[in-house]
Amino acid sequence: MIFTIEKNHHYSDGFIYKILNAFHDSNRMAYFVKFNESTLYSDETVDRFDVNKLFGFSIGLHHNNSYRFGWNCLDGKIHIYAYSYIKGVRTIDEICVIENDKEHKFIIRINGDKAIFTVVSEDYEIHQVTQLVSTSKFFGYCLWPYFGGNKTAPHRISIELDKN
Repeated sequence: MIFTIEKNHHYSDGFIYKILNAFHDSNRMAYFVKFNESTLYSDETVDRFDVNKLFGFSIGLHHNNSYRFGWNCLDGKIHIYAYSYIKGVRTIDEICVIENDKEHKFIIRINGDKAIFTVVSEDYEIHQVTQLVSTSKFFGYCLWPYFGGNKTAPHRISIELDKN
């Protein structure tokens, strides 16, 4: 599925896919992800450090408890983050820098009191970050590509997500 965020928008398209895949009741979510040239952008303001959202899931409301991958473009490179709300407190940890036009496997897995964020490259290079989990429940809703923080997409952005 290719998700597109139009210029000057925050939310991605894919309404039907999002409806059909709205709820999440598992301790794991995984997608093969491919970024392309459209995901590169330049921003010289303080907002350049804002983290865009890729995918993930909530456990309840997403600004209370949620786990998702985030990304941004700094110095022409795509940086990947673990982006969570844990009891209403946002936590962001950088995982790695990835190459455009290469498929990577992204996995979020809840294991006991930990959320494990894993990125696996085509060459089987593995990057991981672990964050704490505040609840053992798994029912919530899926979270999809979103551009921003404060700013909207500077141009049309497309990201390929294929369910694993």
